[in-house]
Amino acid sequence: MSIDLDALIDQAFSGDDAMADALLNHLRASPDAALFLKLLGSERASLRHAALQYLEHCPHPDVLLAAAKLVNDPEEEVREALAEALQKLSAWQAGDLVERLLTDQAPGVRCAAVLAALRRPALHNFLCKCLETDEYWGGSATDRQGAGCLC
Repeated sequence: MSIDLDALIDQAFSGDDAMADALLNHLRASPDAALFLKLLGSERASLRHAALQYLEHCPHPDVLLAAAKLVNDPEEEVREALAEALQKLSAWQAGDLVERLLTDQAPGVRCAAVLAALRRPALHNFLCKCLETDEYWGGSATDRQGAGCLC
């Protein structure tokens, strides 16, 4: 069965949720860097979010660069999805993004970034400093240990 990917993308970008679901199913079945780039650049937060959920399946350098731009996305759910995606990437990838997300204004983003930072030993000291000063974590040693930090 042949799929008209361009038509599917156009319909998904127009707001057709059924087509967006079909596009995501295609993305799961056959990760494609060009498709990831289109989704990551979409005006629809739901499509940017969805592309980030599958980022580990398409670690192409251009895709990772496009994903990195979402560290400043206006939508909290997209930044949180980026932090969650970074949890699944190699520890040597995107440490600077994790560091930036650890200081995000949204607690959910920071929580997801903590889990990504734990996989990156080079960030452990920075993580501990963040946890000590972050009101969300309370700055207590108990909270830091609960986050898996050895500070």
